[in-house]
Amino acid sequence: MGVLGRFTAATVGAALAMACTSPVRDYAEPHGAGGASGASTGSGNACQDSQHSCVAAAPSGWAGPLLLTEGTPQAPPPACIGAYGKSQGDYNGQLDAGTADCKCTCDPAKGITCTAPASLCYVGSVIQCNQFCMTQSGSVPPNVCTAINPSAASYSQVSGPAPTDIGSCKAVPAHTLPKPVWGVAAKACTAAADPTTAGCASGNVCAPNAAAPGKLCVAHPGDVACEGAFYGAKQLLYEGFMDTRACSDCSCGMAKSACGGQVAFITGSGCNGFLQNAVSSPGCGQKNNGMTADHALYSPDPKGTCDPSPSMLSGEVVTTGAATFCCHTG
Repeated sequence: MGVLGRFTAATVGAALAMACTSPVRDYAEPHGAGGASGASTGSGNACQDSQHSCVAAAPSGWAGPLLLTEGTPQAPPPACIGAYGKSQGDYNGQLDAGTADCKCTCDPAKGITCTAPASLCYVGSVIQCNQFCMTQSGSVPPNVCTAINPSAASYSQVSGPAPTDIGSCKAVPAHTLPKPVWGVAAKACTAAADPTTAGCASGNVCAPNAAAPGKLCVAHPGDVACEGAFYGAKQLLYEGFMDTRACSDCSCGMAKSACGGQVAFITGSGCNGFLQNAVSSPGCGQKNNGMTADHALYSPDPKGTCDPSPSMLSGEVVTTGAATFCCHTG
């Protein structure tokens, strides 16, 4: 509901009837002697007392006067009580939407299969480990104890196979879409009875004095300029907000996978003999360590990664139910 919709027809009607008359008066402005100065038409002053004052009527199309009290969401303003005991709604200001970030990640690849054998190439020294192997000395299928040529060459290059199936990765959203938060919480309150002109000059109304920390204000829907000097301090507040921000779906590219693992070189009794060494795949290392290896066991350890797709941010945070409050600060 817009700000004018919160106020009674009588409140707005009174403002409309009195706003287009002679210049308004400030608090405690002395009344002139007689007639158009704004003195009461009866004996004495029917408004100016310790609890009431003659103040400017709301301009045409504005609601008020009303009491606007501010706080924070953590320390909200008090309820409408006392002379201004009728609530006209809660408002908010200083919206912080935070910083949105759309980001995707990918879990490690799953479903990688390695069924091809690892290749062995025997070399005679550690220096030759870093040289290109021209001749394959043997191959070892995965997870099968395999007899190999018991060569006197002390080192072996190990080349792992390419995966039979590279597998795939699961996309994981890692978005940051913070909930917008208000910095100001405000409450608008009016008097139980509509303002009257009794005891006030033309263009003024009799209103209860504003209780600190509240401010005497008039209100208008939307973002508009203040009218007149008496209610000259503008504050733009809102009833709420809409957050339509969203991130596009995440996906993962083709997996970059390898079989990895290692080849164990063993002497005697098949693969239950003495372990000479284990060489990573791909890699090069010593296969004979005091004894000549005659069996090998290849144990793949497949791993893979994927590149995540970019995720695009759409939508925005917009305030709703804007209301302009113009307040007296004297």
